[in-house]
Amino acid sequence: MSLRLAVCICTLMFASVSPLQAQTGEALVSSHQMGAVFPERAGRPVHHTVAFYETVLQQRTMEDPRLIFLLANGYIAQGQEDVGIALFERVLERDGDTLSPLTRSTYLAAYGLMRGSRANRVPLLQRPFWVNETIDVLDEANAIVDGQNPLAHWSAGVVFAQLPTLFGRREAAVEHLRWLVDRPETEPLPGFYREAYRYLGEIYGRTGQTQAAAEMTRLAGYENGVPQTLSTGWFATSRGAGLQFAPTPWIETVREDQVWAFQGYGFSTLYAVRGTDGLILIDAGTQPFAVESALADLYDAHPDLPEVSDVLITHAHWDHIGGHTVLRQRFPEARFWGHAGHAQAQGRSMRGHVYEQFRSTFYSHDWIATYAPDVAVDRATTAQIAGLQVELLPTPGGETEDAILIMIRDLDLVFSGDVLMPFFGEPWVEEGSVLGALETLQTLESLPVNDIYHGHYGITVMYPQTTDLVAIRQALSWLEAQSRARLLEGQSAEDIIRANLIPAEMLGHEAAYLPYVASRDAFIRRLADSLTGIWQEESTGLAPKGLDVIGLVERERALSEYFDLDAGETRRAVRRMIEAGDLELALETALAAERAWPRDVSFTRLRQEAADRLASLNQFFDPFAFTVFVEIAGREHPAMPAQ
Repeated sequence: MSLRLAVCICTLMFASVSPLQAQTGEALVSSHQMGAVFPERAGRPVHHTVAFYETVLQQRTMEDPRLIFLLANGYIAQGQEDVGIALFERVLERDGDTLSPLTRSTYLAAYGLMRGSRANRVPLLQRPFWVNETIDVLDEANAIVDGQNPLAHWSAGVVFAQLPTLFGRREAAVEHLRWLVDRPETEPLPGFYREAYRYLGEIYGRTGQTQAAAEMTRLAGYENGVPQTLSTGWFATSRGAGLQFAPTPWIETVREDQVWAFQGYGFSTLYAVRGTDGLILIDAGTQPFAVESALADLYDAHPDLPEVSDVLITHAHWDHIGGHTVLRQRFPEARFWGHAGHAQAQGRSMRGHVYEQFRSTFYSHDWIATYAPDVAVDRATTAQIAGLQVELLPTPGGETEDAILIMIRDLDLVFSGDVLMPFFGEPWVEEGSVLGALETLQTLESLPVNDIYHGHYGITVMYPQTTDLVAIRQALSWLEAQSRARLLEGQSAEDIIRANLIPAEMLGHEAAYLPYVASRDAFIRRLADSLTGIWQEESTGLAPKGLDVIGLVERERALSEYFDLDAGETRRAVRRMIEAGDLELALETALAAERAWPRDVSFTRLRQEAADRLASLNQFFDPFAFTVFVEIAGREHPAMPAQ
């Protein structure tokens, strides 16, 4: 069947669904409610990011390539490529004549990627035809833009690298993947080319080029094993380095010869600002060894820089003050500026974690216990610091009560720390304020500067400029009102998250999509936490939370003593859960089955696969969940080596 015929058939499937009319204050219809669109998959499990972008794309074309590939990745991670393929065929038919060549190329690249991922589940006799049509799609994706779309090269390289030799695409795979690694400046997001190195290594290994294969695997960061799903995100996590918000360390120039951002040197972003009579650091970094490495690289690249004269702390979380002891030792004359009310946030960081790959196995409370500012700020303050006029603006923020905005008007920027962190505090800690985040959004909108630099790379990508904040503030304000009303009616946070709330007014404001969907679940949970007690109702009244203690031990007992299933039956059930995309349920069942049948290693493999797929779903939005699932999968996802 030709691609054109497939698109026409798919169009008939969608004929009964008319476009929604977006009214002020209304919500878009959730993809869960649109059973007529995918009747064969009605009621399927849908991750919240997939539900959001699927619903939006059914209403209007998205042009941001990040959004297109995020949705495709979600379908692949959940094993629901069939749904993604049908939706993308519809979009290409509906909007094909209005798409620019580059946007059409991107949709074709994502569509071809999903087809390639689906190929192993196509009936054997039909599979050669399916694969050849997929090759045609990916060739078209590259041809219509004269080979200038890195996403088209990426999809073609990744898919072709996995094809049997009889399809004759090995050389083309190498050409596409080499195009990417030879042009690192074309990488859409840091870490996206990790898979290019991975698959080049696999091709070189199959063709006997052992040394080249080992080098590509090293550059991918996969010397100690590869994940079972695609890795396209920017997070890295390992026992030695902890969680990193960038896949490889690099120094980004923010203002030529004056402001630099240290990405990938620990979890947070450290900034350096050259003044007329000193060097300012914004925050003190994540770990002593990460700060030492960052400073060594900065002074190697800019040996004429003055010594650090001042360190301005945006808030006292461990990942923003973790290197303060090193800085005190190396620059004893440097002044530390911070919020007078830092003690509570600092104290909350003084707790242990089960997950070793969050802070690293080297973490010590000694890194943060002795932090205290030399200059305590408790109100809006303007000061001459290192010869620059700096405004320090305490704000409630969305994460901690000791947040400070650091504005330098002459540089047209503000350093905001974590006031807009999408999780409204560390997920394991009782902190954060959604109302504080909304208030801070309004404050940032009013500032007479344009660029915002946040305490983590991903937040800067989502909220780069003050002019982008109005749409997201309006969307989150709408979400707050909707969620509050539902919570007060007795709905649970889970009920509200499943509703896939999307304000119709946001449709078309693509700059707001990423921050909204990244924040939405945590926003709802934090609001619920502030409005409910140790028990929580839910919409049916049949499953209240907090009244019982049901955990891994009880689930294992259910499997081993009550369900009357043997290991084989349970194994097949978990496999069906994974194939349906019910990944959370699959993971919980596999963990219980490991306890019930401890000698059966197949449950360990199922647990690892489910956790890996969940990590893939969270690899762009949630570094905390990503770290948890990678560790549950029993592996590390280390940073790529600097090049």
